[in-house]
Amino acid sequence: MLKKIGQYIQSFRKMIPVKTSCSDEEMNMYQALKRVQSKQHFAWVQLGSDEQQYQSAILDVNLDERTIVLDEPFGLPTDFHWWPGLPLSVTIKESPQRMHFNTHLIGHELDPVQNRILIDWPKEMEKKQRRDHYRLVFEHFADFEPGISFFNQSQWCSLKDLSVTGLSFELTDEWLEKLHPEMRIDQVNLFLSSQEVLRVSLLIKRVKWHEERNCINVGARFVNQSPHVQRQLSDFILFVQRQERQSVA
Repeated sequence: MLKKIGQYIQSFRKMIPVKTSCSDEEMNMYQALKRVQSKQHFAWVQLGSDEQQYQSAILDVNLDERTIVLDEPFGLPTDFHWWPGLPLSVTIKESPQRMHFNTHLIGHELDPVQNRILIDWPKEMEKKQRRDHYRLVFEHFADFEPGISFFNQSQWCSLKDLSVTGLSFELTDEWLEKLHPEMRIDQVNLFLSSQEVLRVSLLIKRVKWHEERNCINVGARFVNQSPHVQRQLSDFILFVQRQERQSVA
């Protein structure tokens, strides 16, 4: 399968717009954090030994410098003392898979419009989290369009993104009333190449109307995967990940 994937992998657009050398794990982390930033999910921050979680947001992710910029957490005491090395933890609750990591403060910047804090690259994140958050985004491709078919193969959908735990796709508005969260769809064909088809089952987790694109966006999780399907998905994602890392090195 990997040989066949290699025939069209170059048609994918570069997913990491940076010119730096990084490990697979750092690339995974970068992708996950940029996705959180683009979707404007809240980041809940705990500072030092304080158990209180304060609301913040990711403003920038810099893979070259291995740093992250956050909005100054909301609700802090006015006399809060910032100091380099302050330990903190960050939790993203709204992402498809909950994210949590530990790091420390590098600096605090005062600004008339928006105070910011600069934190170091995450030091602790479970291996499974890193793998699950690596999501392939399908935007520009030439020779083949990854997709799925379901309902007796009568409905074809192009994939928007894919991870080892799930995927997302778009449908016309007529499907808005037909799909709902926690609905299970069996006998789904997943096309990763023009010659390889995987049979999977999906559990719908999100059905959301996309105003700008005039369609609905559906997010789903794989359920009851066979060892064969799990291995094929992992191999496919790992292969693409390494190809992308080489292209930006």
